[in-house]
Amino acid sequence: MVQEITFVRELPGFKELKSFTLDVNEDNAPFANLQSSEQEKVGFIVANPFHFFPDYQVDLPEDIVSDLQIASTEHVRLWGIITYRSSLMQSTMNLQAPIVVNIQNGQAAQVIFSDSQYQIRQPLLPAGLNQEQVQGGTEDACVNAKKG
Repeated sequence: MVQEITFVRELPGFKELKSFTLDVNEDNAPFANLQSSEQEKVGFIVANPFHFFPDYQVDLPEDIVSDLQIASTEHVRLWGIITYRSSLMQSTMNLQAPIVVNIQNGQAAQVIFSDSQYQIRQPLLPAGLNQEQVQGGTEDACVNAKKG
């Protein structure tokens, strides 16, 4: 499934880019491709953070809920940007600044949690786990949307 998304806030480091496509292909789950529609050379590998970190929790700030017009947490999908190294075992995910997408309207923003318990370069796989043990995934999320 390919969804057109629009960043309603600046994407850090890419403030001039607003339009992206999110290509979620079941064959590549839990990974997806976030590709700029405006600049071909800008793209990111993203993944469902709950697949790798089942206890991951975020509280979305009120202004993000408002800006993305989130009516229900069921419409929220979170994506962590992956930094791929020489293998999946050395790769990391940015859990401190997830990409939040309202799947109902295609609006997105990267939320940066400065006081987060999560890391920018969180190892993707825990020590002792290998690539073959990574299977499936879930869309279940623990996302709390604060409304005024």
